[in-house]
Amino acid sequence: TRLNSSLDLEAFAGRVSGTMVRPSNLIVPVDAEMNALDENGAVMMPFAELYKTYLRTKIIPLLAVNGEAAAQSVISFLNETGYADIGVLSSDVALVDGVRRACPAVRGVWDLSAADIGAKTAGKLVIEANTAGVQTIIFGAEQVSEQFIFDVQARFKTVWLALQEESEFSVYSAVSKGAYGLIADDYAEIYECYASFDQNSLARAFMNIGHRGLPEKRAENTLEGCIAAYESGATHVEIDAKICKSGEIVIMHDDGVETTTDGSGSIQNMTLEELKELNVIGSDGTQEPCKIPTLREIFEYFKGKDIVLVVEIKTEQENFATAFRGLLEECDMWEQVVSISFSVRQLQRMRAILPEIPIADLNSPARDTLIENLIDFNTYTKVSNPSKSVLSGNLYMTYNLIARGFPVFYWTQYTPSDTANAAAEGCTGITTNHADSLGNYVKFIVPEEGLSVSSAADLNDAEFSVKIIGYNRTEAETMASVFACEISETGAEVILQVKKDNVIRYSAPVWIAFAEDTPGGDEPSDPVLPGDSDPEIPPEESDSCAGCGGALAAEAGAAGMIAIITAMSLMKINKKKGEKR
Repeated sequence: TRLNSSLDLEAFAGRVSGTMVRPSNLIVPVDAEMNALDENGAVMMPFAELYKTYLRTKIIPLLAVNGEAAAQSVISFLNETGYADIGVLSSDVALVDGVRRACPAVRGVWDLSAADIGAKTAGKLVIEANTAGVQTIIFGAEQVSEQFIFDVQARFKTVWLALQEESEFSVYSAVSKGAYGLIADDYAEIYECYASFDQNSLARAFMNIGHRGLPEKRAENTLEGCIAAYESGATHVEIDAKICKSGEIVIMHDDGVETTTDGSGSIQNMTLEELKELNVIGSDGTQEPCKIPTLREIFEYFKGKDIVLVVEIKTEQENFATAFRGLLEECDMWEQVVSISFSVRQLQRMRAILPEIPIADLNSPARDTLIENLIDFNTYTKVSNPSKSVLSGNLYMTYNLIARGFPVFYWTQYTPSDTANAAAEGCTGITTNHADSLGNYVKFIVPEEGLSVSSAADLNDAEFSVKIIGYNRTEAETMASVFACEISETGAEVILQVKKDNVIRYSAPVWIAFAEDTPGGDEPSDPVLPGDSDPEIPPEESDSCAGCGGALAAEAGAAGMIAIITAMSLMKINKKKGEKR
């Protein structure tokens, strides 16, 4: 939420009667003297005083700067205080870049909610953001589509939506688009709206990441396996890369070829010609033989296709990032590639040599060192991509990462049931050996055009024909019911819902006209909005969890909710089940 007045501060500090919830982040405009400003630009108090009195251990501050003088004051303040669990926000990405270069431990947030992004693709925006050290991008709630948000978040960035109007329906609309965070003045209403989602609601399409392709069906780390993963439903394909003796980047997990081929030897000591003579037969020797691919061959096949390639650096070779950059330039694959590694040194080299490419650290952060880990993540503009044991069921880790603008990706699901459970838990990035097992899940809902009902009263029981797009890129027709709507005289903006595989998915808002000429028809007594039950109010954060100038949310804090309200949980798991009224 944004800082508007001193009354906001009293509420955040718990000094206003009845205040039971807080936002996770507070946007605080600051001037050249490091004063906090209210909504009219008037000085409220020095930020240092505001922070110590109202925010520390409670809310994460985002320092909003709109000029070079304010940016320099933030740099001086951060250098003097050593505060790190803080973000810097601006509509001018160069200002964010400048602060991040001077103080790399802080997070970068780019506010595009009032900008004209024109025909820029999600991939191009991510390149610009990543180069400037930005982890989170803010758009207006009506500015971008669900697909655009998915495409940004598929590249290791998080999207927050600024609500242009603050109504219950606007909250439902923004949540249904799958963003990680919502920005609103009335943050308590977001918690209330969120509590009314059905028990098994999936408000955000997940990323289906084929681990080494589709290794249960085709030999791992082969072009054929990657194609099989793509065709069966993968949104991403993860591959392992290293450099062979003749200088090409080739795809293989181990240093030696013995594990998965019919030959022997070390990748680094074999030329590409020698490697191409071998057959990849899989670790159990039962899969159809394939050839060891080069990264160039992977790039050439998938260029322009609807997929992101996750290149894991499986070597400490110092020339890898330079060779990687050369190949990206030759193949022009900038918008389709992210990179991951266990090697901290390789990730540091990537940031220095390839700042355009989003990176993720595969090492798992620990609870007692989370702040230190976050500082490292910010310094190198990388996200956390830990093992599933770290995040699965661990609300403390999950929501503290989400609150700080980090998407939730983890590895690896080795069975179809584990993969399905990860989807049900609401994990954003699911790295799996069974990408095909998620192929029939609903990715997007596309309502038909020209929908209508006789009157508003008919909305409660109406069903509408929609097209569902599966992860396997197939389309099917089904019926959807109304989840929420905002009624006007001639029709209604409606969010539709479809239940499939025991998960409820939501459409973006669609217009449904009223066939009758009477204004609004037989309008129901209340707008059609989900949930009559009282919201489940999340517990406040514990002061004992503070560290490095900011708060860590308490275990199971916000009952699955983080609000800037930042970030709606991926999966709503309530004890109460909201019902439409």
